[in-house]
Amino acid sequence: KQWYQRRVRAALFGQQCFKEGQAKCTYGTGCFMLTNTGTDIVFSKHGLLTTVAYKLGDAPTVYALEGAVAIGGEVVRWLRDNLKIISSSNEIEQLSGTVDGTHDLFFVPAF
Repeated sequence: KQWYQRRVRAALFGQQCFKEGQAKCTYGTGCFMLTNTGTDIVFSKHGLLTTVAYKLGDAPTVYALEGAVAIGGEVVRWLRDNLKIISSSNEIEQLSGTVDGTHDLFFVPAF
């Protein structure tokens, strides 16, 4: 898990989210969103994690708030292996294009 945490923070830096309020969402097995909160440590009232975003030389440490859905990307495997509505992961994009809209129905892979 530690390597993934570094990768998510590196993505925030790599996408040049240097200003307070800028955010980066990283998708993979999970979905992780970091928001730059500047040089002040911000504590979430909604279950987000306070973390170090980056530190450059003698400049002050920059912090971020992180939200995570650990199984976000794994939902494709779940659709394939458990529900068996697709036979390969590549089919999910084509399948999603076969509907004309969501009709106010949303699937949130946060289980």
